[in-house]
Amino acid sequence: MEKKNEGVTFEKGNMQKPTQIQKWLRKHKLQYTAATKHPFVYSIHDGSVDFSSFKKWLEREYVFVKTALAAFAASVLLKAWKESTNSSDVEVMLAGLGYLNDEICWLKKEAPKWHISLTSLVVDHKPVLDYFRYLLLLIILQQ
Repeated sequence: MEKKNEGVTFEKGNMQKPTQIQKWLRKHKLQYTAATKHPFVYSIHDGSVDFSSFKKWLEREYVFVKTALAAFAASVLLKAWKESTNSSDVEVMLAGLGYLNDEICWLKKEAPKWHISLTSLVVDHKPVLDYFRYLLLLIILQQ
């Protein structure tokens, strides 16, 4: 029988510390929920997305994943490798890097279908630029 209490897992009297990922999700629950339960995400799922918005997202997502998110994920992987006592943290991050590669491949495949050139994209949307800066700050703070 397994019970959870305050981020510690109890399994037949065996206590396990929470993983870095569990700590992160607990610490950033509101931001994670806001990002994953966003109306835009739901509109993609149910097919009601505005196509011009989707095209803009696809452009921004490509630049974001290839630049800011890949660098951030690499920094988190390094941090997990240095600091985590649980090998699953590193394994999850390695899998995440694979998913980023898959997403970049998917975006490259989708772009021509939407008549988008990925070679000359400029991201000038303030919220996206602010998020880029935020991830850069997190990378710097982790060093």
